[in-house]
Amino acid sequence: MTEVAPFAPFATNVKNFLSEFKAASPVFPHLYTAVITVSNDQTLWNALQTLVENKILSAPVVDASNRKVVGSFSMKDFMNILVSRFDEKELQMVSEQEFKSLLEKKGIANKRITEFEEIGKLEPTFTVMANEPLLKAVEIMVNTRAQRVIVLNDSGQLVNVITQSRVVAILTTMLDTIPDASKTLQELKLGFKPLITLPNTLSTFQAFKLLRDKNATALPVVDEKGKLIGNLSVNDLKILGYKLEWFKLLTLPLSEYLNELKKPERASVVRRKEIQQPLTVKPDDTLEFTMKMLYVWRVHRVYIVNDEGVPIGVEALHDVIKHVTAPYLPKTEATE
Repeated sequence: MTEVAPFAPFATNVKNFLSEFKAASPVFPHLYTAVITVSNDQTLWNALQTLVENKILSAPVVDASNRKVVGSFSMKDFMNILVSRFDEKELQMVSEQEFKSLLEKKGIANKRITEFEEIGKLEPTFTVMANEPLLKAVEIMVNTRAQRVIVLNDSGQLVNVITQSRVVAILTTMLDTIPDASKTLQELKLGFKPLITLPNTLSTFQAFKLLRDKNATALPVVDEKGKLIGNLSVNDLKILGYKLEWFKLLTLPLSEYLNELKKPERASVVRRKEIQQPLTVKPDDTLEFTMKMLYVWRVHRVYIVNDEGVPIGVEALHDVIKHVTAPYLPKTEATE
């Protein structure tokens, strides 16, 4: 793996970063780019296309009349709608342009996103005020596992979005100020937890249902020996959205589905990193190495595997943020 440039130390340390930077700081959510939004009068189909075309997993929903934030729309919301209202047989015959027709037949393609009861149930919207310190947004992330926090001005209008990915990216530039960055995951007891795994024989559609039922963002896929062979994520719904006929891949067993995503005709359409094998680390890898993996590859998690390649834990963005910022957060059950 080639290590990219921005590991030069940030001009602060973790404590100052959390307390002195404001939630409205232009270092969020990405390097000085505009925040993508959807309007509360947009249809499900148009909102989905906004996420797909901009390669994002979630967007704030703003009122069309006054630009105030009224919620958010995410791929988890779309997953919830999809698995709640369809069965596998309905997707088997999907071809070019037919997926939209299928949504239209269900009466949902042109339905406004604010009319869906599923939206917001799996991924609630969390907000902070623009003049509040970053510490407040990070505290929300740690205590609620929120992947993003929306920043509002005094009028309730959108100012910014703070994402877990961006927080970890900046923390990775402060490795010299993180006391235990050189310690191993084993030493720190980070990421070792029982995992729900998906057998590669399970249909992809049923696997997405399990993601919904467990309110999970991703789950590891294993072979008959329990070895990690892939990762199923809500991000895959965004990948499928690049070409509508790809939605019929949801009817395949996970083993076939993962192989389909690796084919050149699909790899040429989506970003290469989105169809890589799941990234892994070993128990004796350091926190520093793990953070760099998350940052360089722009992923939300790396799996911890043993010498046989069996997943024994996962280190996600949330876990890194919780560990690194714990000394500076109010003590609660979530931070202890």
